[in-house]
Amino acid sequence: MRIKFNVLAWMAVAVLAFTSCKKDSNSGSNASIVGKWNWDNNRVKYSSNATVILDTTINAVTGEWIEFTAEGKVNTRFFDQEIDDFVVENAVNTYSVNGSKLYLYPVGIPDPGGDNEEIFDIKTLTSNKLTLYQRDTTTNSGQDVISEVWLNLSR
Repeated sequence: MRIKFNVLAWMAVAVLAFTSCKKDSNSGSNASIVGKWNWDNNRVKYSSNATVILDTTINAVTGEWIEFTAEGKVNTRFFDQEIDDFVVENAVNTYSVNGSKLYLYPVGIPDPGGDNEEIFDIKTLTSNKLTLYQRDTTTNSGQDVISEVWLNLSR
């Protein structure tokens, strides 16, 4: 579940502090990522040479959320299975939005283009739905391994 926590924490840091220029498909007005979002699930997919190695959806525990503040901070509430309880983390990450990209940084380390930066594509942003997507390619034993993550949030 560490993967779930890391993805959730990074997503929470970067996404919801600013508004996006992407139009709300329902109302035609600009939707904002600022505010509290309930975490629904995330989908994780790994593939190599066009062969899917893993494709799974991890459902959230009721009560998990991410909040993007107008000041560029990310607050999260997630269920930690190791302690069997919810954990709230305030402002452990910062974020910025540029067009359809969400950038997440650990607090105190705004490092555009650096190793500490996480970048997500904002695939859907409406007044009640946010979908973030990240794709990464690594080489392992001469094989390209593609990892894809979809983070699904709602209000």
